Amino acid sequence: MDRIAQEVPGGSERAEAAAAIGYIAAEVPLTSGGFSEVPVDVPEPAKLTEEARRPMTAALVAGLSDPDGKVRASSARALAWIGPRAHAAVPELVRRLDDTDRSARENALTAIGQIGPLAKDAIPQLQRLLLSGDTRDRINAATALRLVEADPDSMRAASRCLWHS
Repeated sequence: MDRIAQEVPGGSERAEAAAAIGYIAAEVPLTSGGFSEVPVDVPEPAKLTEEARRPMTAALVAGLSDPDGKVRASSARALAWIGPRAHAAVPELVRRLDDTDRSARENALTAIGQIGPLAKDAIPQLQRLLLSGDTRDRINAATALRLVEADPDSMRAASRCLWHS
């Protein structure tokens, strides 16, 4: 993504590049048609080896630090598409939980959830969002906690925060 940032000056173009990388490196088939982001006539990308996927994930992690919020949001969404194989991105995704760009923050929460149990290191920050975030952040944090398979006490706390706020 650093090279893309140097070669592609516009944030929108870098955001589209991040989405393309995520589509190519996606772990699971993406939905298509209807309200999807993927057109119906786009062929399913070939499955990549870990060796091929690693530099793509690294580029998306670099995109999480881009000065443009659209690029950070697109990079986080692309990491969500990659799922558990993007577990190396968890520390940077956790840093995005304080992002001033709502889309970047929400997509980071989605990515953490899609990475699943390999994102357990994010649990303390997710619990913090349950207490201090706005309503959408609290709902997204509770969802991410469920998907990372947080312990039952964390889930009870999530329930209390959502229903008693």
